[in-house]
Amino acid sequence: MYQWYGPGMATQKITITIDEGVLEDAAEMAAQRGLSLSTWISYCTHKHTYREALADAQAHRARLRASDPSYGEWHSQLLAQQSERAQRLVDERAGG
Repeated sequence: MYQWYGPGMATQKITITIDEGVLEDAAEMAAQRGLSLSTWISYCTHKHTYREALADAQAHRARLRASDPSYGEWHSQLLAQQSERAQRLVDERAGG
């Protein structure tokens, strides 16, 4: 689950300044999971970055909905197409 440093993955050493209490909490969380502090901080940063990207995408979609009256129809069609594709994959895997 927390395997971030795989073979050939580029890493870089950096120096950071962090609040002592936060550092203690992070070290404790890393130890509880059997991870190095570097791996735990990398995991948390990665997770936070993706959450922000998702929030940005959701905000962008909300702006589109507000500015384009046809967005709802387009979105419904897209969901229907995705559902049809998913059903075809299920049917193919089931041999149908």
